[in-house]
Amino acid sequence: MLEEFILYGAASFAISGFLRAYSEKIKRDRHVLDKEKIRRLIKKNTLVVPNVRKKYEDKVNELVNELKESLPNINMPYLKENLFDYKIVELIKSTENSNMRGSYIVKYNIIEINNEFIEGLSHELLHLSSGFQTNEYERSGFYIYNKATEKSIGEGFNEGYTALLDERIFNHGGYYLFFSKCSQIVELIVGEDKMTQMYFNADLDGIIRELERYSSYDETVEFIKSLDNVLEEVRKNENYNNFTELMKFANMYLFKCYCNFLRSKIDNNTITINDGKRLLTQFLSLAIITLEDENGNEVYSTPEDETEEIILTYFFKKDVSNDKKI
Repeated sequence: MLEEFILYGAASFAISGFLRAYSEKIKRDRHVLDKEKIRRLIKKNTLVVPNVRKKYEDKVNELVNELKESLPNINMPYLKENLFDYKIVELIKSTENSNMRGSYIVKYNIIEINNEFIEGLSHELLHLSSGFQTNEYERSGFYIYNKATEKSIGEGFNEGYTALLDERIFNHGGYYLFFSKCSQIVELIVGEDKMTQMYFNADLDGIIRELERYSSYDETVEFIKSLDNVLEEVRKNENYNNFTELMKFANMYLFKCYCNFLRSKIDNNTITINDGKRLLTQFLSLAIITLEDENGNEVYSTPEDETEEIILTYFFKKDVSNDKKI
């Protein structure tokens, strides 16, 4: 159960060439306005800062229609209820948060919006569309917050997939880049429609069960937590040395999961060996990620001999010839 592991892990993840620029970008976009500050502005769920919902209501309705039209076969069980009583507050301007896109607070069903960055509203709407809470938890998409322990899991993974959906549905992209890329790799394994439905069901448990088919439970949980740690690290500083070993785990986790996924299809006669090698080649262009420091010097990359060993292990367990299915 997720309540057993809502603790931050030690793993981490990064992307070649993107890290320095993205570190700066995410600092500009981070939630520098502590959500507790907003919570302190609220008494008994009544805002003491202006609720400007009416100002943005037409835009929200437009985005909701676009969302539903783009995903006609996806059930969104929390959207209608959250749209009934949501609130919008404009960010209090400061030098720290002037470039912040916005945020969504599940507990109070509140969207924070930067009125100079209206494009951010679609991202927050996706959070709202997939958010709900119980007495024990707040959930939105693939993010879970445990109220009792005040621990969370899935923020990095959730922000990445939300950004992927935002680009896919609303054509608003170019942020949370490596988190989005990571979630896209997982989507190759889970399937686009299935993973999208899991997102709107706020079903991180389902994602873990899907990935458990190709890895262990502990490694899967560690992988999810690794993205949380990356998000936290990049927001705090630019210590590239922290990423090297941690990133290796995330890289190899994704690689091995996808190899196991393809191998299962080969064993089930769904695809051929050649199909598997072709799909793996396509995957490698997306998934094998390296890291460079601020001077462009390579810090980590998946060793070629290790990659070759994994390919041999997963794709040549049995003798095959002439692309026969096995």
